[in-house]
Amino acid sequence: MFAVTEVMAVGALAALREAGVRVPENTSLAGFDDIPAVREASPPLTTVALPLTEMGEQVITLASRTPSGAGRFRVLRIEGNVVLRGSTGAPPGS
Repeated sequence: MFAVTEVMAVGALAALREAGVRVPENTSLAGFDDIPAVREASPPLTTVALPLTEMGEQVITLASRTPSGAGRFRVLRIEGNVVLRGSTGAPPGS
């Protein structure tokens, strides 16, 4: 199971626990953002971490450039890192 934000992942973890679903024994759970609180969850949540400093620097660089074309869009791809923690495991029966 993948949650779009860490807050949603923590909520999903609580809902799974209430339903008697064990993480990671019955299902894996991962979030996105790597906020500090997920490291302390039980189990610690697997996440996708983004290089926020690099992203901020890229935004400033793009914003400070002299516009070369009104209405042009720029797409920069920034690679995230999967941080494996205790909320993911091998599929049951493997």
